Amino acid sequence: MGQKIHPVLYRIGVNKDTDSIWFAQGSSYVDSLQEDI
Repeated sequence: MGQKIHPVLYRIGVNKDTDSIWFAQGSSYVDSLQEDI
């Protein structure tokens, strides 16, 4: 069974980009997370 999506949302599409794009390893994850919050 497939995932159901509201037809209006399917037509609208993606119109907003994320404000933060990062990938952290180890202890730098906590620092990056606190910076975003």
